[in-house]
Amino acid sequence: EISACLVGSEMCIETDGYLTSKTTVGRHLYAIGGNEKAAQLSGINTNQVYFIAYANMGLLAAVIFDVESKKRAK
Repeated sequence: EISACLVGSEMCIETDGYLTSKTTVGRHLYAIGGNEKAAQLSGINTNQVYFIAYANMGLLAAVIFDVESKKRAK
């Protein structure tokens, strides 16, 4: 039997993989990671990209908290 935790984790991994490799935001993330100043000079709104990155990490942390709390409640 495949647990719901495994399915949810796989969905998060696939979604993040797609977002970082196939979208403009993903390319901007990689550009900022390579050289933030060059990314700014090329016209990337680094504050917006940082916000998206931190919001994504917050969402993933909330999902992990939810999964862990459900596992401990059993």
